[in-house]
Amino acid sequence: MDMTDGIVSVTRFPTLEAHRRENGRSRERDQTPPFTGEIDEALNAAQQADEARLVRLLNCIKNLYAGDRLTEAAWCIGVDTSTVNAWTDAWNDDGLDGLRPSFGGGHPSKLSDHQRERLKRVLVEYQPWTTTEITLLIEDAFDVSYSELHISRLLRTFGTNYAIPRPEAPDRSENAEEQLGENYRQNSYCPVEPAFSSE
Repeated sequence: MDMTDGIVSVTRFPTLEAHRRENGRSRERDQTPPFTGEIDEALNAAQQADEARLVRLLNCIKNLYAGDRLTEAAWCIGVDTSTVNAWTDAWNDDGLDGLRPSFGGGHPSKLSDHQRERLKRVLVEYQPWTTTEITLLIEDAFDVSYSELHISRLLRTFGTNYAIPRPEAPDRSENAEEQLGENYRQNSYCPVEPAFSSE
């Protein structure tokens, strides 16, 4: 395995079909292919990079090389055999790079990184906010409109929490907590006999 600039590239292994032809389908589980160590290195690198999907796929490929049939490998990781078949094709065509996700990350953000940082500072400094207030703030400050669903996603990326505001009663006295504590101390012991009889 070669690590350059944090990018892992694994040497090309024989395709699963070629491996099965050479070693037979009923390979013993304790016999490991000579390149399993390199797959293990790729697994460790994926685990350290917190690439859970890649770890799962590499474990599946490793099990196939170790002698599992498609149905066994699929059952072990909880997917359908057609999924394992697709992963096998991707592995055979492109190796480790074939197992990595190929999506491009979606539509670019409407807010730049600088605008997102500015928004986060304002939200933290002047909280609490409602989702509607945040939507209006973004529209006014950045001339960008988001749905309320996307606002909640954006707030999660900021690490903020959603809380339901608890309105205070308008007739609440200034020392309500003290009164509650005093009432609790006075009523914590109840010397009155229970209303039911034991007869």
